Amino acid sequence: MKTSQDPNICFMKYYTLIGMILLIVGCSPFINKHLKNFDIEIKKGEVAEKAGDYNEAIAHYSEALKVIPTHPPTVYNIARLNALSGNDEYAINYLMNSISLGYGLAAVNDTAFVSLKDTIRFSKVLSKIDEMKKTIHKSELGFTYDEKDLAPESVAYDPVEEAFYLGSLYKCKIVRIDKEGNATDFITEKQNGLRMVIGIKVDAERRVLWTCNAVGRGFPPGIEEKETGWTALFKFDLTTGKLINKYILHEEGVMHQFNDLTITKSGDVYTTNYLEGAIYRVLNDKDELELFYKSEELISPNGITFSDNENTIFVSGWKTFLYKIDFNTRKLSLVEHPDSFSTYGIDGIYYYKNSLLAVQDGLMIIARYYLNEDGSEIERREIIEANNPVLDVPTTGVLVDDQLYYVANCPSFHFHEDGSLVPDELNDVTILKTKL
Repeated sequence: MKTSQDPNICFMKYYTLIGMILLIVGCSPFINKHLKNFDIEIKKGEVAEKAGDYNEAIAHYSEALKVIPTHPPTVYNIARLNALSGNDEYAINYLMNSISLGYGLAAVNDTAFVSLKDTIRFSKVLSKIDEMKKTIHKSELGFTYDEKDLAPESVAYDPVEEAFYLGSLYKCKIVRIDKEGNATDFITEKQNGLRMVIGIKVDAERRVLWTCNAVGRGFPPGIEEKETGWTALFKFDLTTGKLINKYILHEEGVMHQFNDLTITKSGDVYTTNYLEGAIYRVLNDKDELELFYKSEELISPNGITFSDNENTIFVSGWKTFLYKIDFNTRKLSLVEHPDSFSTYGIDGIYYYKNSLLAVQDGLMIIARYYLNEDGSEIERREIIEANNPVLDVPTTGVLVDDQLYYVANCPSFHFHEDGSLVPDELNDVTILKTKL
């Protein structure tokens, strides 16, 4: 969950001749080292850009792209900086690349390109945007829920009682929807100290509902400032709704955020800490929170899922890339992919028949990534849903037999600065489903 980042508004940049060659000529985007340098160079570039030193910013963003050449926001923002600096040819080339990656479709309204808009070259950009805006529609309606200000980031499913659960960012509660469509508050607002509900999962065998909770800066509303950076896993009894346990991580002045989680066949729970670059776990036989993995190279870990044999953990780095971790050696590596597409901006991920189903809110698409035998490389991508007006920040989903149900419209970009929602911009909660 990212409540303040619009995927088509720039927040990163870059450029050098070397970077341009990487993008236009093409090279392996699978650099499995110095991942932390990406984050470092991006931050340096942002500082330089704010200071108005575009050349310095471009240099740092170029270094970042040496690590992840197919990073769409960085490619797009290099286009902007070049346009603002009068480097029209570079601006057009970078812009075309970002659009090919599915990012920057709002460039037509971006004032950075105002000097280019009446040129023949920009007309090619407009044609490319039109091409990328074609609708791909393979999903159908799962169900809707009329509590517009629920702001659900997550959905879970109990196959025993055939019930869905929605976790609320805004109201700090969990709603249960039974197989007849009747909705009730399973966990009421802020019950047991519940805060912003992010990832949720059902352990059907053990009759348990797990949820990730967090408190951000000024969010959710009505929470004391001293709680900022607090995060926890909550464990509820599925039958009674009674709190079984909660596992809290809170250090004053330090930001933590448990974002999503996955459950192994033996009932062990693994959760990503988005702001720390870490994975924590609660082992079923120990019932205590412990650090499983932490690295400066694991940037913005969000979705998490195990391979069927549970030897590999796949993690989506929302700002960066798809990662894989060897469970036994705890070795981190990137999941390689062709440079014709990007795995940027993936929220929820789900392993299914040697592929990864991705709710990719950074590009506003739902995609399926088909893996090679050992899961080290994506061989091809299938886009399941794109340019559907219902998709307004899709976030996470849940596998129900051979169908993926997913939250289609988490209102992440419909909040006031004080953390309150903008009522006029809200629609009914929509859950879409797609047959795999």
